[in-house]
Amino acid sequence: MPWAVVTNKLKILTVSKQIALTIACNMPLFGKLISLIIVASATVSAHSSLPTSLVDDKNQAANSPNATSKSLTFSEASSSVPDSKVLEVIHAQDADYPRAAKRAGIQGEVVVRVAVSEAGSVEEAEVVSGDSLLADAAVRAAKKFKFKPLVKDGKPVKAVTTIPFDFYLPKQLMPAKEIKVEEPRSLVQENLKGTDTTKRVNLSAYVTSGMLIRNILPLYPKEAKRNHIQGKVVLRAVIGKDGRIKELKAVSGPEELIPPSIGAVQQWLYKPYLLFGEPVEVDTQVTVNFALSH
Repeated sequence: MPWAVVTNKLKILTVSKQIALTIACNMPLFGKLISLIIVASATVSAHSSLPTSLVDDKNQAANSPNATSKSLTFSEASSSVPDSKVLEVIHAQDADYPRAAKRAGIQGEVVVRVAVSEAGSVEEAEVVSGDSLLADAAVRAAKKFKFKPLVKDGKPVKAVTTIPFDFYLPKQLMPAKEIKVEEPRSLVQENLKGTDTTKRVNLSAYVTSGMLIRNILPLYPKEAKRNHIQGKVVLRAVIGKDGRIKELKAVSGPEELIPPSIGAVQQWLYKPYLLFGEPVEVDTQVTVNFALSH
């Protein structure tokens, strides 16, 4: 064996002995290093132990452009405005009584149908019923109404409703007396047999007169006075759940006296009639007397 090779082997053996001696002398330090390597390996293994699909889903959610919008949608849903139950008036406007109608002695109710925008303002207004001399004043007042926006499915929507306007002369307003009247019990029970609370009940004029809280007297037409026309006008009335006259039709009476009778009675106001604690519509009869003084 050549001398150079022997010399190299001796050097390698000498270095190996030195390394072994160093490891033997510093065994605790190497143990610590090995422990750190094991802990680091375990940590890496723990973080990568999630299923690949879950890791991918998390990364996609973080990088998805819809991630923010999903959280906003949840926030919006939790703070959305509840749906409206009724169309609420926040500003009402009285109608001016036209002079021409006053001079002509015309009283009455004008019903205006209005279209309400998403913001609660009146976009359109049209007359449903009422005297032509009173109609324009009612429309002008209706257009100045302001409503709380009607909400449906969390969003403001358009709506349609009706507004009644009353026109009567102050001197024709009679304070109604608070009178408690009752029909004989058997008659009341007979009227209410098999009654559905969602339908109308029939009550006599005697009973409904005790429910009256606003009474407008009709104006006696001058032409009828000159012609000595007098008598009784009988009207069939339906009182709504809110106490206002909902329907009104003439049954009998002098033709000249029917319009002023309807114009006055349609503005009468009643206490709502309760049946089993719930308001119901009432079908009744109203009689208006016209008598010339001698």
